[in-house]
Amino acid sequence: MGGNGYSAAGQHAADSGHEEPWARLRKAVPGRWDVPVLCAAAAGITRPSDMLRAINAEHALNRAVLFAVLKRLAASGLLEPGPVPGAMPRETHYRVTPEGRSILGIALHGPPAGVSGWWTPPMRNDCDDAAAAAAAVDPARPSPARIWNYLQGGKDNFAADRAAADQATAAMPSLPAIARWVRAWQADVVGMLADMGVRQFLDIGAGLPTAGGVHEVAQAIAPESRVVYVDNDPLVLAHARALLTSAPGGSCAYLDADLRNPGRILDGARRTLDLARPTGILMVAVLHFLADADDPWAIVSQLLAGITGDAYLAISHFGSDLSPAEATAGQRAYNARSQVPVHPRTQGQVARFFAGMQMLGPGLVPPAQWPVAMEGECLEGEEGAGHGYVGLGRREGRAGGADASLQT
Repeated sequence: MGGNGYSAAGQHAADSGHEEPWARLRKAVPGRWDVPVLCAAAAGITRPSDMLRAINAEHALNRAVLFAVLKRLAASGLLEPGPVPGAMPRETHYRVTPEGRSILGIALHGPPAGVSGWWTPPMRNDCDDAAAAAAAVDPARPSPARIWNYLQGGKDNFAADRAAADQATAAMPSLPAIARWVRAWQADVVGMLADMGVRQFLDIGAGLPTAGGVHEVAQAIAPESRVVYVDNDPLVLAHARALLTSAPGGSCAYLDADLRNPGRILDGARRTLDLARPTGILMVAVLHFLADADDPWAIVSQLLAGITGDAYLAISHFGSDLSPAEATAGQRAYNARSQVPVHPRTQGQVARFFAGMQMLGPGLVPPAQWPVAMEGECLEGEEGAGHGYVGLGRREGRAGGADASLQT
C-alpha cells in the first residue's frame, strides 16, 4: 500500500462515505490543467492572461481550454471570480477559495503509485513553489509590495492592502502621486544608465512586476542587459518566477533574499552578473522599511563594496522634512495597518547613502524635480510628489575583489 493510501481499502472507505484524499481530489479536479491553474491562482496570479503566460513558460495550454477550466473550477467552488478595483471594465480575476486551497494541498502530495495520465509530473515543481507562496501569503495582512502596487495603479493586491493605502493617502494625499512619479523616475534612471553603457542591474526590493520594469526598459535599449531582481515577499517571488521573461540576448533572474543580508544578495547576484563590470543598484522605496537600528547605511556600503567595477546607486526614499506634519501623519496612518513599518528620513540622512559618490542629474531632490521624469510621464495637476527624495550616484571601479567584511 502506497504512502498516499490509494488501495482497495481506500476504495471501501470512499464507498462508505469517508473518501480518501486522492479520491476526493480526482472528483474535484478531473482535468489535466485543473491543478496547474489552481497553483497559479494560489500564488496570486489572478488574471487569465497572466495565468496563460505563467503556465506556458514550461507547458502548452490553449486559451479556450484555460477559460473552460476556470469556468469549471468556479462552478465547483474552488475558484471565486470577481472584479478588482481599478482593473479594466469586465476584467475578471480568479482567487482560490478555502476549499480550493484544501484540494490543492492534497494535490501537492503527488499521485499515488501507478496513477498516471492526469496532470503531468513536471508541473509538480511549479505547484510546490506556488503552494509555498500561497501558504506564506495572508490576504488579511497588508504587504508593502502590494500596497505599492495599488498606489501605482496595479491590480495585484488585496482588500487589506487597498484599505491600508487609502488610510495612508487620507493622511498624506500626495502619496499616489509620489508612487507614480517614482515609477517614472525609475524608468528614466534605467534608461539613462543603459544609454551610458551600463548592462547590469541589481534591483533590490523589486516589488510586484509592473509594466516598464527594469529589464523591459534596459533591454529595449540594449537587449544584452542582465537584471537580477531581489525581494523576500512570497507573492512577489511567485509572480517573478512566472512572469519575468528576458529578451533573448540578455538575462533576467530573481533572488529570494532579505535586504538585511547583503552578503547573500551579492553571492546570488554573481550567478548572473559580473560585478567587475559596471553595475547599477536600484533601491526604490525600500530603504525606508529599515529602522536606524538595522544600520541601512552600512548595508548599502557593503553592497557597493561588493562591486569592483563602476557602481551606480539609485535610491528613492520617503522624506520626513519637506512637510513634516503631513509626513508624520502619513507615517502613522501607514504603520497603523502595515506589518512592516516605514521610517522616513531627512535629506541629510538620505544623502549619507551616497557618501563618496558623484551625484548625477539634479542631485538628491523630490521626484517631481527630477527633470527627465517630468518629461517621461506627464502627471499634470499632481502637485508635490514632495514627501520623498530620489537620487543617482556614481562611484568609479576599484581594483581587487570584495573584502572579507562582506561575509555575513
